[in-house]
Amino acid sequence: MKIQPEEFYSAMQVQKLIGAINRQVVIKHIKDNALRAIIIGAGDAGRRYAIKGAWVESFIERDKKGLVKRAKYTKVELKEMLDGAVAYCKLHGLTTLKELINHIRKIK
Repeated sequence: MKIQPEEFYSAMQVQKLIGAINRQVVIKHIKDNALRAIIIGAGDAGRRYAIKGAWVESFIERDKKGLVKRAKYTKVELKEMLDGAVAYCKLHGLTTLKELINHIRKIK
């Protein structure tokens, strides 16, 4: 879908436009002030937002440049990296963080 700069979109529409996993990701970007939005209603179902197409385009451009704050790794990726570090320590008989750091510094 082509973004119309003057049109307003809902958070669910923006979710699809930016390729977010779910609506909560869009809301997080709004709360973090990374994505501009207007609150148009708050009821039992929660807040509703209106997000101008130009704001979505600006967000996408900043995101491509790495200017949007986000977690560097997902929880799964972090767990995999830590599991790999533990396996490396076991393989090389390392028992302390200091030993691990010294061992890594010697790798070329």
